[in-house]
Amino acid sequence: PSETGAVVSILSGPRAGTWRRIAQVIDSTTYLLDAPIPEATGSISIGRGFVDTRFEHNTMDVRGGSKSTHFVLVGNLFNTRLTKNYLLGGEPFKLASCPTEEPVVWGWSRAPFLAATIADNLIEDAEREASVLVEHDAKSSRPNRGGVYVSAQIDRNTFRWPPSSVARFPRSAANRLVPALTI
Repeated sequence: PSETGAVVSILSGPRAGTWRRIAQVIDSTTYLLDAPIPEATGSISIGRGFVDTRFEHNTMDVRGGSKSTHFVLVGNLFNTRLTKNYLLGGEPFKLASCPTEEPVVWGWSRAPFLAATIADNLIEDAEREASVLVEHDAKSSRPNRGGVYVSAQIDRNTFRWPPSSVARFPRSAANRLVPALTI
């Protein structure tokens, strides 16, 4: 059952990729929200999550830990800010909408990651690419078409590698450098 403070994610329609909070539960199917949902809204998702979480002004150095990831943030995150961080080595971040586990079975839908801000970060000497994505696993989760499960503003992030590290940075089959960021 939903409760006061839960998040209503708008997955389709004119405001897809935005969210509202439940301000009051009237009964098991009626909720007062903190702002109206547009009439043309199609699909929504209701769940608990993390709201207004901030990861700012951190310095993290995982050089030498090639399997390390600075930030792994997956699903049910709303208005998250990842800003002004200095990240060295490893994988800078994986920010994702991931398959849900409830209320039915694993992979029946996606846990939204909405209204994120990823800005003004300095990423240096990364060993793997950063990513912002909707996770899909064709074997164990059903496809979800037409829904917005990730929305983010990505601005002014700098990726750099000292000349000494470029030689060890992974290359694609075409012998090109692997991307710094995949969306």
